[in-house]
Amino acid sequence: MAAGIPAALSILARVRPDLVIGTGGYVQIPVVVAARLKRIPIVLLEPNRIPGLANRLLGPLAARTVFPGKDSTGMGGIPVGEGVRGPEPVRERFSRTPSRILVMGGSQGARSLNRLMPEILGGLRNSAVWPIEILHQSGERWMEETRELYRSLGVPARVEGFLPGISGLLRDQTLVIARAGAMTIAELTGSGTPAIYIPFPHSAGRHQEENALSIERQGGGWYWSEDSLMEPEARIRELSEILGRPETLFSVARTAWHISPAVSSDEWLLALEKSTLP
Repeated sequence: MAAGIPAALSILARVRPDLVIGTGGYVQIPVVVAARLKRIPIVLLEPNRIPGLANRLLGPLAARTVFPGKDSTGMGGIPVGEGVRGPEPVRERFSRTPSRILVMGGSQGARSLNRLMPEILGGLRNSAVWPIEILHQSGERWMEETRELYRSLGVPARVEGFLPGISGLLRDQTLVIARAGAMTIAELTGSGTPAIYIPFPHSAGRHQEENALSIERQGGGWYWSEDSLMEPEARIRELSEILGRPETLFSVARTAWHISPAVSSDEWLLALEKSTLP
């Protein structure tokens, strides 16, 4: 890691930035240290409820650390791309039939969701909420395996390895079932999409679990542990209850939209510039 500092110094000398923003992870360490050596202002973005080790170590070098919640200066939130922070959700979205469910495990997919969710979703066939439209983002590596599992269960579903243009797609869903990374939560809540969050159980410091629990405590979604998927009958009943209550879905969607940490990147950078740069 220390070997990366000279390369980072060279890059900074060539680019000559006014500000360096670290977004977490060990990959940022050489650049942040190099920025401090060159006396370039540093801002760290900590999108998770539990700060990561790299940000904790680098905190003393930074002018400030920005968290999902806004501070006394009005700075905060998670910057997202254009179109992610959509308009407030409308009631009609959750009363249409069939309901639309998206399962997403991040850009690489989540194999446990690929293996366990088809049976749970298939269990809805004998409930009053069927039919439903299922879209499952599996990751390229497991796409055919996941498609075959749905086929073997006789459950109609569209399975894709990767879904481009996710922001517009989210606003068309009745419910999403997803991991609980900070950017995933920002995109889902920013689009006013109710979601069941299933944290990756081995995330550093179990930060995804705390992310999901925080959303659930505020009424902006539901938390399921990955272990709970091993009890499919219970999850089928709970999912059927959720989908069978359009007003609850609408209420959760509105709450998610109002508590969302998502901020347009232009707005976020403008606020940062005003509050940080001399």
